[in-house]
Amino acid sequence: MCTCLRGQFLESRLSRTEQAIVKHETGNKEGCVDGSWAGAMKVKDDSQMTKSAVDAVAEAVSRHAVAIITNNEAGEALRGVGSGVAIRWNGRQLILTARHVVRDTGRKDLRFFASPEGPMRTVSSEDLQKLPGVPTRDLKAFDPIVIKTGVMSAGEDLDLAWLEVGENGVPEDRLSFFDLDAHSTTPSVGQETLAIGYPSSIARQLNDNNWVIFSATEWTNILEPHEQPKFNAELHFLTTYHSAITDKLHPKGFSGAGMWFHEIGAKVWSPNLRLAGVITHFYGTSNFLKQTRVEKVIEFLKETAQS
Repeated sequence: MCTCLRGQFLESRLSRTEQAIVKHETGNKEGCVDGSWAGAMKVKDDSQMTKSAVDAVAEAVSRHAVAIITNNEAGEALRGVGSGVAIRWNGRQLILTARHVVRDTGRKDLRFFASPEGPMRTVSSEDLQKLPGVPTRDLKAFDPIVIKTGVMSAGEDLDLAWLEVGENGVPEDRLSFFDLDAHSTTPSVGQETLAIGYPSSIARQLNDNNWVIFSATEWTNILEPHEQPKFNAELHFLTTYHSAITDKLHPKGFSGAGMWFHEIGAKVWSPNLRLAGVITHFYGTSNFLKQTRVEKVIEFLKETAQS
């Protein structure tokens, strides 16, 4: 989790070994977002994944999730927040995100946070609101990630961007670059998916007008295509943002986050992650998230990051 102190976002923890995440249970699994609180699915007895397996998948995804600190809409430095996903493409370490997250901030002005050390700890949203504060001794500077170049998609239909990491001082147990398979495909309708992002709707304001932000995991499912503004089923897919329904929360800050799924593989179970797409938009009237399909992500990378 992070806090903004005197114009800088600083990372903090509730303890030295635990990351604070909000747990949001959704009983029904059928079913522009800039800014970790976590939505953990409610596991049924007949689920293909046990609760411990669900936690393991979320832990694995968290190591590929990045908070991107940007200028906000008013142009104030280090007051905006979006999400990104760390990938490896053709041997290059990239942070994939949504175009609109970074378009108004120079690459030298971007700042980043990777996953904190230690396992996730889940708390209810009510308990999160009761947190009295963050000890200043636990605050620390931005993670040492330096961007050397970047490319944005030409239009808003894809709404994609990548940032190439030039220097990275974050240990691999906190930030791991996912090897994106060039043959990846978006899974079918009904596939259970999850995303980890940094929504501003659960941020906490401090007495000095600075902020603490939390990461969040949202479990959901891929939906049948629905008619929505600027939605193209060949480019995008939809999921439900359950937290907007159950807790009236807005996903602003989830833009640029990866939407992931676990692919059933070997007999010995382990998180077998696949990237389904990248979150780019929220439809407030329907509570749908729009994702750019991974096939289109790969086309974008082949056109702009091949060498």
